[in-house]
Amino acid sequence: MCRNIVVLIVHQAKYLSEGLTPTSPKQTEDVLLQQKAESAHSLPWDIAIPSRCRSIEPQQDFEQPIEISSSSVSFPLSEDDLISDVGSDGYQSESATEEELIADEETVYFDADDRSVIDWDSSEVNTLLRWPRRTSWSSLNLALFPPNRLCPGWIDFCDRAGQYTRLFAFSTSPEEILFISSKDFYSCFRRKISLPYSGTRLSPRLSNSERLRRRMGRIFSSACQTLPPDELEGCLQKLRNVSSNRYSKSYMSRECNNDTGTVRSVFKSPLKKTTPGTSFQGFLARAVSERHWMEQWAAITFSHVCFYHPDRKQPSYRIYLQSIINVRCLQKQDDVDLPNFPLLHFSAIETLGRTVYCMHTTVAQRNRWVESISSIITSIHGCSNLHEQGDDAWESIVHAPDDPAQEFLHKSSLWNCRGRRIMNCKKFTFVDVIPESNADTQSDHPCEIVEKILRKASKLNAESSNSTLCSFLDSAADLKRVDASELSETERKVFFVNLYHVMIMHAFMILEPPDSSFKWISYFNMISYQCSDDIFSLAELEHGIIRAGMSAPSHFLSKMVLPRSEYNFALQEADFRLNFALNCGSVSNPPTVAVFIIKRLNDQLDLATKTYFENSVQISKDKKGTFLTLPRICQWYENDFGRRQTIDMLRLLYRYFPENVQKAISPFADAGFKGLSVNFSSYDFHCRFLTIQE
Repeated sequence: MCRNIVVLIVHQAKYLSEGLTPTSPKQTEDVLLQQKAESAHSLPWDIAIPSRCRSIEPQQDFEQPIEISSSSVSFPLSEDDLISDVGSDGYQSESATEEELIADEETVYFDADDRSVIDWDSSEVNTLLRWPRRTSWSSLNLALFPPNRLCPGWIDFCDRAGQYTRLFAFSTSPEEILFISSKDFYSCFRRKISLPYSGTRLSPRLSNSERLRRRMGRIFSSACQTLPPDELEGCLQKLRNVSSNRYSKSYMSRECNNDTGTVRSVFKSPLKKTTPGTSFQGFLARAVSERHWMEQWAAITFSHVCFYHPDRKQPSYRIYLQSIINVRCLQKQDDVDLPNFPLLHFSAIETLGRTVYCMHTTVAQRNRWVESISSIITSIHGCSNLHEQGDDAWESIVHAPDDPAQEFLHKSSLWNCRGRRIMNCKKFTFVDVIPESNADTQSDHPCEIVEKILRKASKLNAESSNSTLCSFLDSAADLKRVDASELSETERKVFFVNLYHVMIMHAFMILEPPDSSFKWISYFNMISYQCSDDIFSLAELEHGIIRAGMSAPSHFLSKMVLPRSEYNFALQEADFRLNFALNCGSVSNPPTVAVFIIKRLNDQLDLATKTYFENSVQISKDKKGTFLTLPRICQWYENDFGRRQTIDMLRLLYRYFPENVQKAISPFADAGFKGLSVNFSSYDFHCRFLTIQE
């Protein structure tokens, strides 16, 4: 009997760690196969409807289906074709060639601050380009040749066979950009540039393509500063020849015949003909993440903005026109929003939960694209930009995405997300993370930024207007640019505890709290933020960053389901009061949280501990003796309070107990707490919304 119970617990733990619904051991294998067949790589939250859209059913068709056919070559579409992409936005997996290059490299690099734009006309740059230079590695000026400006990203181009080819963009001057495969790049530079090991600051959660892009950017930056001008020009000419002969003339420059709806030279339009009400159709690239773009066929129909693989019948991504808040052309003055691709032009379509960025080859195409969408949403909302209107205008938004989870949660191709879904995805940030030491003196401190966002989050509720929610989501996305690695221990403690509560409030507002203990593990391992050039889930933030220097929970299931991720900006010092300062929203915890401030941190942590014990510590007496009931987390984290002895815990926590409890157990305190019986209350996994304690 005991063996069967152990087997059942192991099966349940396996399912909880994978975010699946627990079942009996006899059913686990069949249920797992069935769920994987139904949702492929999708996880349970991929098909869940967030609370913000709870009253709106996912829309599959509006008024009429869009009439679509494949090109002259028939490509039968099976269910696997529709769900074979890795990413939530339809991008494909890493190529084998790139994975091999990653495996072959022995060094790992971390990109420096690349916020400054390359000034190609500066005297320093001209001097470096004119004179022979054998600069040592220690004297390289990465700010002068920022790697992320030289290699700003990669684009998946669709070739003649209907397959995506991954090419990396290299900016050689303000008037030239080359699209090169990683193999061609390494054939030019790999034996000419040797970079030493630069430390272990690079996140292990980076995807292979992003790791490769950063590496090539560092190599290119080093080549610009160390190679003699003739040798450097020879390498660049080789790249130009490869780019011109293989790629540049065929990608993102195909034109559409408006009469027949066909694309010259390579593809036909996914549409049989120009559908009535279609105001635009043609090739462009859509941003899947900050550094990743996909070439797609785009069409503006009477109800949607649709993005297609040229040989697929169904759109890989589409936007309901009535949900669009704003559409605009991105200009040079849009510092944060403008991608770093010279000679290319960009636009942005904003909805309540996401901003979709598009890349165009000509200004005329971009303007026609923006004008077509703008005229439609003006007829719907009465204006083209709801940010310039009052709250009443926001009520005209009809928020009906095909997949609400995809609208508010993002599986980024920059990271190996696995079970994580990034919540602060309202917009992309195309500039780099700014270290605190290099930040503008007029910019807010990271602790001040997260404090303001926490106060915004606390005002969210079911009655909040769309404009209030949109403002919060924009602010949360700004956390991508914050760097916590150079903060002091105290500053990091303030920053991450406040950030933890921001994530809790954000998740409860969008997805609602988990309604059972079985959903807790998948929920807290899924909800994630991108911040400080890394990603972390709620569970990783709590146990891998805030509690990194403290003991692991004593509950035996925690060893199987809690993440073991490590972060270079994790807290190092143990502080038992953090166990009571962190509030996951459980009914067993206080209903309020504090906004922690650096100058008052010590007093606030003491107050948070006392507040936690106000209603969770009970004293009772009977014929058998005196019993003290403590909250369950005191048992889970008992190693944080001493040598795993109850007496050590009582000595440490006694001064935080309510006055009536202190008075009742004071005789035991004088005797070293001998004779006092200690129990631990059960933990209630039901959750509630949190408010700020002023």
